Amino acid sequence: MTTQPNPNAAALMGALVADAATLGTHWIYDPARIASISGNSPVFVPINAQNYDGVPAYFAHATRKDGDQSQYGEVLALAIRCIGTSDGFDVTAYQDAFVAHFGAGGAYQGYIDRPTRGALDNIAADQRAPSGTDDDQHPAIATLPAVVACYRGSDGFADRITAAVHITNVNEAADHYAGIFADLLADVLSGTDLQHALKTAAKREPLLQAALDTSEIDSIAYGEITGPTLSSPPRHATGVPHPRQYRLLPNGGRGQYPRRWRQLRPLFDGRQPCRCGLRHCRNPPRLDPCHQLFARHLAFGEKNLNHSEES
Repeated sequence: MTTQPNPNAAALMGALVADAATLGTHWIYDPARIASISGNSPVFVPINAQNYDGVPAYFAHATRKDGDQSQYGEVLALAIRCIGTSDGFDVTAYQDAFVAHFGAGGAYQGYIDRPTRGALDNIAADQRAPSGTDDDQHPAIATLPAVVACYRGSDGFADRITAAVHITNVNEAADHYAGIFADLLADVLSGTDLQHALKTAAKREPLLQAALDTSEIDSIAYGEITGPTLSSPPRHATGVPHPRQYRLLPNGGRGQYPRRWRQLRPLFDGRQPCRCGLRHCRNPPRLDPCHQLFARHLAFGEKNLNHSEES
C-alpha cells in the first residue's frame, strides 16, 4: 500500500528539523564567520561559544545541546502537543502549558526573550485576554505552523491566527507579518505553487516584493544587501527607526554602528536601565549591548555615551 504524503506533517517536521539544524549558528550576524565555521554545510554546527567571539553575535544557548530545539522550536513543539491533547488550539490550555514549560520550574532551561517573559508575567497576573506584550519579535509566529496546519481552509482562520499571536505579542507589525506568513503557508500546504503563493503574499508587503525582484542569487551576498535586522520593520512614532531596526553589518550607510558597538560595548553590558525615552522602547533594565548603544546614541548623541553623563 502506498502512503500518501501529508503536507501538514512534512511542514511541521521540516520546521523542527530546520530549527535544530541552525542552533549552532543562531544569532551570529556575520556571514563570513558562519562560512568559516561551517563551510558549505551550515547545518548542525556544534554549539561553541568561541564561534561568537569578535563578530556581531549573541551567544544564548550555553544550556542547549547539539540537536536541541531553540526556544522557538520549543514553542512550536509545545503548540503541536497542545493541539493533540486539546483536539485543537485552545488558547487557555496553551497558556497553561506555556507557563508549565517555560516558567519557573518548567522543563525548558534556556534563553527567554522579552515577549516570552512578558507573557509569563501577564499570565501570572491573570491577564490572559490577551497575555501578550507590545513586541514584534519572533515568538509572534513560532506557534503558527501548527495552527496553520490545523485550521487552514476553515472558517475563522484569520481570527485563530490573531489569537495565537496575541498570546505573546500584541503589536501591529507582528499582526501584519504573521498574517502574511500564515496565509502564505496555508496556500503552499493547500497545493498552491510556491512562486505563485509568494507573488500573492508580496502584494501585501513591499519588502517581500523587493526580495522577489532582486537579481542576486547568492544568499550570503543578498544578506549583505539587506542586513540582519534585530526586529520587524516598524518605525518609531517620530519617523525614526527604532534602535533595534539598525543593521549590525555595514550596509545602508550604517557601517559606523558596528565599530562604535565594539568600542563601547564594555560600557553597556546590562548594568544600567534604558533611558532612551523612545515611546516604543519596552526593554527591561538588562539590555543587549547593541540596543543600549543605539538607543543612547539616538537619544543623547555621541558625546553623551557615558553612564556618568546620563541624568
